Amino acid sequence: MKENTNTPINGFSELTEEDPEKQVQLSIWKPFSDATLEQPLYSRCCGSFYFKYRWKILKPLQTRIIFSHYSLGFCIFFVLFLLISVYSIIITWGDTKASAVLPTFFLQLIYLFPAKNSIWLFLTGVSSENFLFWHKYLSVLCVITGLFHAVGRVGPSGILLIILLLLLLVVSSSVIRRRYYDFFLKSHWILFILTIVASFCHKVHLYAAFFWIIDVLLRMYIVHKNQKNMKNLDLEQVAENCIKITIDNEMIKYKPGQLFFICCPKISVFEWHPFNMYSSPFQNQITLYVKVLGDWTKKLYEISKTEKNVKIWLEGPYGSRLLNLDGDDEYQIFLLIGGGIGVAPLNSLCNNLIYENLYGRNLGKIIMVWSSRDQKILESFMDYNLSIWKENLSSLMKKTGVLENFYHFTKKESVGMLKKNKFVELNLGRPNLDEYFLKAQNYAKEMGKTKVAVVCSGPENMMKDVLVLGKKWSKEGIKFDVSVEINEF
Repeated sequence: MKENTNTPINGFSELTEEDPEKQVQLSIWKPFSDATLEQPLYSRCCGSFYFKYRWKILKPLQTRIIFSHYSLGFCIFFVLFLLISVYSIIITWGDTKASAVLPTFFLQLIYLFPAKNSIWLFLTGVSSENFLFWHKYLSVLCVITGLFHAVGRVGPSGILLIILLLLLLVVSSSVIRRRYYDFFLKSHWILFILTIVASFCHKVHLYAAFFWIIDVLLRMYIVHKNQKNMKNLDLEQVAENCIKITIDNEMIKYKPGQLFFICCPKISVFEWHPFNMYSSPFQNQITLYVKVLGDWTKKLYEISKTEKNVKIWLEGPYGSRLLNLDGDDEYQIFLLIGGGIGVAPLNSLCNNLIYENLYGRNLGKIIMVWSSRDQKILESFMDYNLSIWKENLSSLMKKTGVLENFYHFTKKESVGMLKKNKFVELNLGRPNLDEYFLKAQNYAKEMGKTKVAVVCSGPENMMKDVLVLGKKWSKEGIKFDVSVEINEF
């Protein structure tokens, strides 16, 4: 969003009740103005028009297949790579030289897809975590086609290369990655480097490794750049299993709902973990919530007991969605469904949509649904948002009726009365998501809209349910387009 003397530096807090209507008339918000922040480096070299027309060109590929949760583009490329592999094995059987072409090609792609500053991300708009699926899928195809290539003549360097790739598959399995992340990360780096050496010994010219190294250097530059712009970092324990990180920010630009990779050098310089931002771009602080789940987060939690200003490195921001949310011509009704700590990117998006609405964005309705079983986290989030939804916005939000908040406390045992908040409807028990889809459908009918943007972030089962409900309720001329937030790094 461009700087403007009429734009409040701290967001909502500096607006009076009359000011928003005047600011709306100025229409200082422009569609796709934030799209250029998609990646921290080269995406800013293009104007907003590039991102607008990229959505139009790639729209057909993002259509979800009937009776499937996968997009048309996903299915096409999945089947295409598989067919190419089978066909190559058949026609090159017994020809050692010809059968080496495909596994070599796949090996090149394996090094290209994990890059966070990849040209693939820029051209497709697909998030880096989604590209990691292709990284793993192509790794499997590379090993399979490599084994067929090895049949007939096997040299020491070829055997070594196959063994290294098989080890990479084993240590990258979800069981090891989730339970022993530190081991997975270090072994992955070591095996990656050994694979490069083995490739050259096998006379495989792994040119993609050069671009992977360039990406690592670019990421180091991003960390250095962010470090210069970070001020007054603060750690706060908001619950027995949750830490709030707050960083004063003036220069770090990002889109709502994006994520940072965080490293705490005091714990390990090798461990980088992704966390979505809870704050919105218009705020002068970056806020993240870290839930204690593994060894690294446990160590950070222990540090937060005695230190409030520990050194932290930030890499990013990264992340994009498979829905066109940068413009207001396609979606004016939003259904945001979050579970647990996964509400962070949704809260960032929700508050930013309201902010943009005050400055000219066409917005019909936001239905925010969040469920949590931790009372302290829930109340911390409510207190945080209350500081943004200042009292001088009260009459405006009621008048426009653009936002409806529904928070659900799902813990069975009663732990006392939750704090009241006039901006939020508090409920006990799990949300009936069908009711919220029906509510969104009714609003779409009343407003004459044909599409509803559904964004979900939370437990895997919740995201699966939302995908199913998106198809179920896409009827009577109303289509629910669903995007789920999956951070599988």
